[in-house]
Amino acid sequence: MAKAFERLQVSSKLSISKKVELHAKFDKNIPAFIKGLRVDTAILIDQAPEITQVTFSSNPKMGRFRKSCKLGEIEFTEKGELFHENPYVTLGLIYHLDTPEPKKSNDPNFIQDLEKLDIADAIYSEAELEAKAPLVIGWNFWLFCILAVSILLYSLLFIWNTLIPHQMSGKLAVKNPLNGNTQYHFLPSKRSFTIGNSTCNLVIPGATFRLKATCRNGSPLNLLWKRRLVLTLDPKTGSGMQLTQDSKRNLKKASIRSGKEATIIQNMNTSYILFISKK
Repeated sequence: MAKAFERLQVSSKLSISKKVELHAKFDKNIPAFIKGLRVDTAILIDQAPEITQVTFSSNPKMGRFRKSCKLGEIEFTEKGELFHENPYVTLGLIYHLDTPEPKKSNDPNFIQDLEKLDIADAIYSEAELEAKAPLVIGWNFWLFCILAVSILLYSLLFIWNTLIPHQMSGKLAVKNPLNGNTQYHFLPSKRSFTIGNSTCNLVIPGATFRLKATCRNGSPLNLLWKRRLVLTLDPKTGSGMQLTQDSKRNLKKASIRSGKEATIIQNMNTSYILFISKK
């Protein structure tokens, strides 16, 4: 048994989530009937100034192939801090090698055999270990993970939905309500262009107005409407006309999304309806 302890290497460390962990390395020459390690007693010998206390786990144990277990959890004096650098605790441990319990009353019992020989203490050992870590999260670990993932996801959505220009899906449709004629235009730009008379990117025959059109992405959290078309009457050529949407009059701007319309009233007899078409 003494040789078994000599071949067993134990160490301790602090995890980033405030856990005090015990690690054990089982040599391949340790007898196969030893199934793992159990901690009988754990006491706190020393601690970093910012650590208030260590709450020890009840009956920590590990299997031979698991190689680690939780000894306890530390608490910090300053609970509001997110990160703590280089904290440490020093622990005193009494532990023993774990052997299987007999399944039947007549099965061999290793512990009883040692007690009969008056050497049951041979399966126990003591150690003084220091557990430390370069960085420990002061907040609840899972809360920190959720917050970090949320910030990362929001950042990705912000880049994808806001900063990167994407082509508007579908075509811009311009309908003349008087004769029912509809023109379909591929949008010429991912950012901005003009609509209206002959000097525009998208020409509407008979139009006397000029619209400035801007393609805008949705907000970072707006997953359904990733793009919208914002129409603005050019003040130089927009005098006397109205740009309307959703029955609202005298607007200088209107946004078009899928299923929405904006109306340009050129004069008493002429108007145009603009919308995004999937055609």
